[in-house]
Amino acid sequence: MNRLLARHPLALLWAITALVLAAHAAGADGEPVKLRLTLRQTLTMARDLSPSALVAMHRYRTSYWQYVTFKADYRPSFRLSTNPIDWQRSVELQTLPIGIDAFVPHSQANSYFNLELSKVVAFTGGEISLSSELSRVQALQGEAFTGSPPTSYSATPVQVSYNQPLLAFNNYKWDLRIEPRRFTEARQGLVEELENVEANAMSYFFDLSTAQVTFQDALTERARSETLLTVARRRFAVHKAPENDVLQAELADLNADLRLTRARVDVEWKRQRLGTFLGLGDDPDFDLVQALDVPTPEVDLAFAVAQARRNRPTAMAWDRTLLESERSVAQAHASRGYTTLHASYGLARTSEESRTRIAASRAPINRYRSRSRCQSWTGGGPRRASRWRSPNAR
Repeated sequence: MNRLLARHPLALLWAITALVLAAHAAGADGEPVKLRLTLRQTLTMARDLSPSALVAMHRYRTSYWQYVTFKADYRPSFRLSTNPIDWQRSVELQTLPIGIDAFVPHSQANSYFNLELSKVVAFTGGEISLSSELSRVQALQGEAFTGSPPTSYSATPVQVSYNQPLLAFNNYKWDLRIEPRRFTEARQGLVEELENVEANAMSYFFDLSTAQVTFQDALTERARSETLLTVARRRFAVHKAPENDVLQAELADLNADLRLTRARVDVEWKRQRLGTFLGLGDDPDFDLVQALDVPTPEVDLAFAVAQARRNRPTAMAWDRTLLESERSVAQAHASRGYTTLHASYGLARTSEESRTRIAASRAPINRYRSRSRCQSWTGGGPRRASRWRSPNAR
């Protein structure tokens, strides 16, 4: 049964809940029930349910997710950036093809789409990326004055880029040496904290067990002292014992009562301490089973010292602190300047929707506009008019 509870913490939790509920129900009926615990059950409960163990587990989870975030920085990253619609409207001073300046209204819609796959090169500290880009510009107003096409596209199907800092501090290389040690230190710290929790639970278990035995001895001594006091008073009443014997018996009875009170307070305090440490509160009472099958370990001193230097978090922190000091020195040496080398190669193409594709439907209107404008400008002869009509004529 003990092995089943040790292997299945949920079954242990249900068992404890059932016992506590039964204790409350029995207490309501006037018959208090004690929670019977063995040493192995106490250690299992302390490892799975105690607040100290839960704090250690949450601290380890924090270190674990920090390590997961660290490893994600070295994996390929996928970035998508887009701007579906960017509408701009303005009035700008421009030189028209006929040679004069005029305020021309502009209204255009821009769209942008970029897809990039990048990865950090930890050995050099650079970054290599593969990207694809598509841009679109549509003129909504003002193309009649400038002669620009209403819609144009720019596409970069494939572009390979590489950014390399020169004479700079390579943080990625140092993190690869430090962060795995920090995570191993956190993992071993969890093991050490759980072992300390079990050691404290064992200490509290035996403290309560000793206090309960002391309390039972105090009860026995109190009953014996009351019996002796009763006998002494009866003997004194029939003039078979002096008054000194009665006084000595009363003093012994008072001392026994004092020891009983101290033992009761000690049991109550250690019972509450064990219940609080196990996460059960200070309500349940315990009926501890004496541990008779505790093995006697045999540990070699040299082996213990070697394992402590290898696995203790304190020893691991020494090496990590040394590496962090070396990183600080390298960062100080590399802080004198910063230069970046950027290289990229890709394929790009542009496409335009020319006004000549819709010139047939708008040709009469364009000619009329061209002639009217030429007549209104001073110094505009046939040559100037023909130059104005040239963008719409073949």
